[in-house]
Amino acid sequence: MAGKFIVLYGANNLGKSTQVELLQKTLEKKGIDVVRIKYPIYDLKPTGPLINSVLREGKKLPEDQMQQAYVQNRRDYEPTLKKMLKKGTWVIAEDYVGTGIAWGMVRGLNLAEMEKWNEGLLVPDLAFVLFGERFSDGKEAGHRNENDDVLWKTAQDMHLMLAQKYNWKKIYANQSREAVLHELIHTINESIKSNDDLSASNVSRQTTNGHSKIKEVKRVLSGEAQYLNLLEDILENGVYQDDRTKTGTKSVFGRQIRFDLSKGFPLLTTKKVFMKGITIELLWFLRAESNIKYLVDRGVHIWDSWPYKHYVAMVTEQGKEPLSMPEFIEKIKQNAQFAKKWGELGPVYGVQWRNWVGANGEEIDQIAQIVEQIKHVRDNKNSPYGRRLIVSAWNASDIQEMAKAGLPPCHTMFQFYVHDGKLSCQLYQRSADVFLGVPFNIASYALLTMMIAQVTGLKPGEFVHTFGDVHIYSNHIDQVKEQLARSIKPFPKMWINPEVTSIDNFTLEDFKVEEYDPHPAIKAPVAV
Repeated sequence: MAGKFIVLYGANNLGKSTQVELLQKTLEKKGIDVVRIKYPIYDLKPTGPLINSVLREGKKLPEDQMQQAYVQNRRDYEPTLKKMLKKGTWVIAEDYVGTGIAWGMVRGLNLAEMEKWNEGLLVPDLAFVLFGERFSDGKEAGHRNENDDVLWKTAQDMHLMLAQKYNWKKIYANQSREAVLHELIHTINESIKSNDDLSASNVSRQTTNGHSKIKEVKRVLSGEAQYLNLLEDILENGVYQDDRTKTGTKSVFGRQIRFDLSKGFPLLTTKKVFMKGITIELLWFLRAESNIKYLVDRGVHIWDSWPYKHYVAMVTEQGKEPLSMPEFIEKIKQNAQFAKKWGELGPVYGVQWRNWVGANGEEIDQIAQIVEQIKHVRDNKNSPYGRRLIVSAWNASDIQEMAKAGLPPCHTMFQFYVHDGKLSCQLYQRSADVFLGVPFNIASYALLTMMIAQVTGLKPGEFVHTFGDVHIYSNHIDQVKEQLARSIKPFPKMWINPEVTSIDNFTLEDFKVEEYDPHPAIKAPVAV
């Protein structure tokens, strides 16, 4: 089996060397013969010493001649490269053709002309480009002022432009080394056909008909890394969409992330998340509440903007001067009649969960039903409810009423799954504000899964989060980039009072987040 030729690009000081080394070690642990090279090859005469004299000794050489020396250096090494690949060796190169072209363009050379110089050279099986903010420690030296900030930024722009042109995989450098490595391995996995799969976490080597074959056993990517990858996916692949709020979004359609609840509670660590507010909101849902007064009285203001927007529209239409937002919220808190009139969101989540009105006018408590059905499935392998453990908030007859003061349900339905003494939950979310809303949704449904697992005598399994339109608002882009630059920390633990055995008996005091050490919160405006 022929080897693979993999190239890692990127402007200086983005951790290329480290990632090439980590990738090499990972592959070697799986029994793959790997050679790591870095272009140019300095011991290849005559081009290697010539390039070295320019880069490290200050010798002057016209840029076109310098780039042609790079090209010749690659051509001189190609027989050796092909021989290694033919033997089945994997070659991982730090820099290659794209590096010369990127820096050549920075220094004014013509792209089409440089492409002609490089015609006939071996095309890598896979190419990656690291991008992001340059690491503050350990600038590389001796590369013709390539650490000059303006030149560096221009070089990064050229690398990203070439990535688009040549279909290189872009990877954000300012995340954990593990996360970058996982992205490299995952992309390699996807590129290998006939089940010759790799995994950064667990790969076994098999022999079939005398040929070595790499078979994937399991790929593990932490929940938070999946979330950050989703952010990057939207930044990289999202399309611009106008939206109801007139803010504008970058949007993708159809994504999924999942969290093993036995490995920690999925409260993001790359920014602090308001868990008290999430818990109070969930208890509000379970109480079948639809008025923000319950939340306001407890210092939770995540729903304030929608009824206030409705209030302003109605009062202005009557020719009156509306209260300011702080005045409105204070009056909601102090005046029950005002709250009853203006604090209503309509028959939203909790109402649908606990008081769905059927065609015959009968109210259906979906949560109470699901608890009993889960118990039945737990105790009866052939229970008819096994694939029907669904709670829906999308009541088509109530959508217009919900939209008056609030908005139709974004997290529209969820399904439970019982297996091996564990309870898992999958949420379908039709519309997802991935920066502000999704961290709340993840924690809320993970907590709900743990609560229902406890009252049904099961252990928590997985929370699976499936998205329809998942988007970043245009006024959240900078905040997303700030979050992506942060390192992931271990998830905290969630303590739930073991004495509570009814879903209706939980209070705020029955929950405690332990060992939570997040990065600071990142503020962003809510699109209403």
